[in-house]
Amino acid sequence: YRVDFTPDEVKTDRYLTLHLPEVLTPFTDAWITEWRPLFTADQSIDALWVGIRGTPMRERGVYGCVVETTEASFGVSINPHLFRDIAVTSIVDQTPQNIGITAPLLGHINPATTEEHYIHANQAMAGERYRASVTTLRDNLKAEYGNPFKLRGER
Repeated sequence: YRVDFTPDEVKTDRYLTLHLPEVLTPFTDAWITEWRPLFTADQSIDALWVGIRGTPMRERGVYGCVVETTEASFGVSINPHLFRDIAVTSIVDQTPQNIGITAPLLGHINPATTEEHYIHANQAMAGERYRASVTTLRDNLKAEYGNPFKLRGER
């Protein structure tokens, strides 16, 4: 599936086209063929997401559904914009060589915009990894050589 956004629907005021991962195809098919028709019988409505009144969901409605669903599913609410942070952070963390795809993914013309807004996540991760590495090293050394901070003769 391909999702097309018009400039008035995105933060960057530019057309944006995204392809959904293939793994989502069966779920998208089920929504379109089985569930969505329960909300609207009006086939002239081409919005993917429709509300309980059968009309296209607006930004606030989608936002609320995402926040409520993520809270119920994961125990923490995740708003739609945070998915952008998660996507960039995941790409940079898991495949740093692919950092170049993050700007187009977010619809940024200038890659510096992406780096400026999302590099903080990498800095925080680096700090956490450093702390974890030091803790692991300290624990390994303590297990092998004992506690270096004890006074001589103490056990």
